[in-house]
Amino acid sequence: MTLKIGKVSTLMASAVLTVGILAGCGADNGKGGETPPGEPQESQSPETSPTPDTDTEAPELEGNALESADGHLQIHVPDDWKEDNELNPQALLGASNRAQEKYFIALPFHKSDLADDAALDDFASVMNDNLSMSTTNMQIVDEQDIQIDGMNAKQYELTAEVDQIKVTYLLNYVEQGEYFYQLATWSTQSKFAEHKSEFEQVLKSFRVLTDTPDIGDGGTAGDGSEVTLEGTDGLTAITLPPGWQEMPGLNPEASIQAAKVSMSDENYLLVISENKADFSDGTALEDYMGLIKDIQMAQSIENGSFTDPQASTINGMNAYQFEVRGEVEKVKIGYLVTLIESNDHFHQVIFWTTDHKLDNSKGEYQEALQTFEAN
Repeated sequence: MTLKIGKVSTLMASAVLTVGILAGCGADNGKGGETPPGEPQESQSPETSPTPDTDTEAPELEGNALESADGHLQIHVPDDWKEDNELNPQALLGASNRAQEKYFIALPFHKSDLADDAALDDFASVMNDNLSMSTTNMQIVDEQDIQIDGMNAKQYELTAEVDQIKVTYLLNYVEQGEYFYQLATWSTQSKFAEHKSEFEQVLKSFRVLTDTPDIGDGGTAGDGSEVTLEGTDGLTAITLPPGWQEMPGLNPEASIQAAKVSMSDENYLLVISENKADFSDGTALEDYMGLIKDIQMAQSIENGSFTDPQASTINGMNAYQFEVRGEVEKVKIGYLVTLIESNDHFHQVIFWTTDHKLDNSKGEYQEALQTFEAN
């Protein structure tokens, strides 16, 4: 049988772009009506011929200079764009013309969150892979190695579908100092060709003004209330602290998927349940833990470091808990894994964040675990 842990999630990438996309494309938000998706386009081959490196001078773009609140980043946008910091909770800077379906976000990622040998190509690959996981029918239309203000960059044109809306992205991945940056522009496919030149100018105007971004505490999403989530299979429920919300797309096998994402922090949760009848007679929780820890996770995580499992109880149910730190697709991640046994099922309750943030997040994870219920 195939264990349901599936692919261990990588960088918070599954949420990085999706939140922005859904808040932008087709959204009214009082700033313009919904634009229906365009007619189906002919499919385009993802294979492209090599493109020589190009050095791009600062474009002459009429409009306004926008800086991030901390003064770290700057872009130029046309007069009909406005600063828009509601597109993505992790974006250091956002801008849009929502009425015309034109969007931009900039997100920084410290290199310490990636493997020591991770290069710009690796970062771009991780981000594109995660975009593929959170959209459907994604295709790479074009890829180029470029420079922006002397910084190495990779540019991708991608098509995908989000909630049945056909979207085209023009993405730049930039390396400067101790950071990689994801710069994303996008529109509906029917309008992208009209906007592409403008997107290119906005992206090429990107400047890094200071050495380090000041992301603060980032705040939390939601209304400040706890949220109780029930599993789609009707077997489990868990109550999470303020700021958490459902986050579909993390793992297709999970009955509960949730995240708490802000500019400064990312936290994720999966709950996966498996029927004991699918295992050999007499399979105990300790045996199940061996399958998950020593086979599935050990094979999925590079340079993995596992703590010794600790036996405990969660709401009267037997449990084992351990931590895992390692690399998944060049991203350094820390997991708190709790395996719980109910009458007829084994349950995986998996929290994770970037490796260096796990220690600060464990208290919140443990608090939520005490509310876990299973039928």
